[in-house]
Amino acid sequence: MQQVSDAIVALLEAGEAAGTFSKAIVTERQYDTELQLEDTDVISVQVIPVASNRTRKSEGTYNRDTSFDVMVRKRFPQTDFNEAGGIERERLDEYVDLLEQIDNYLADPDNHVPDTYTDACYIEDDSGESDREITRDLGIRIPWIPDHLTKYHQFTGVVRVAYAVATSY
Repeated sequence: MQQVSDAIVALLEAGEAAGTFSKAIVTERQYDTELQLEDTDVISVQVIPVASNRTRKSEGTYNRDTSFDVMVRKRFPQTDFNEAGGIERERLDEYVDLLEQIDNYLADPDNHVPDTYTDACYIEDDSGESDREITRDLGIRIPWIPDHLTKYHQFTGVVRVAYAVATSY
């Protein structure tokens, strides 16, 4: 899981460096997702392992199917809040759009096998060859968390992706 997480981080960093996304992002592998962002200039993207399961392919071989949440977080400065204490819909739209860009980028067949860990391969949710528990909720799972806007003054959204790694005994 750690190797695939790091490969997803590297893949997202390569996309960011190529100007694929509408916003600059800072990506890292993480487990603690409850941290409040302190810096309003950073768009934090965290790659978090969610679940993993083995799917037997033949005698002595199997796929390790693993899902990951790619969490996008952006803390808003006080100056971005309107008179009612909220964030305008158009400002939130920018980050929901970023979630879609990340989802589309990772789903692009050119990015299915990360350069930094070629044993891993992106799983399409309709392949039928992977564990259904792993592929059940792929895509944008949470476009935004309302409570995070009021509690932390931050946008939080989540894209779920899955990868398989073929292994043998």
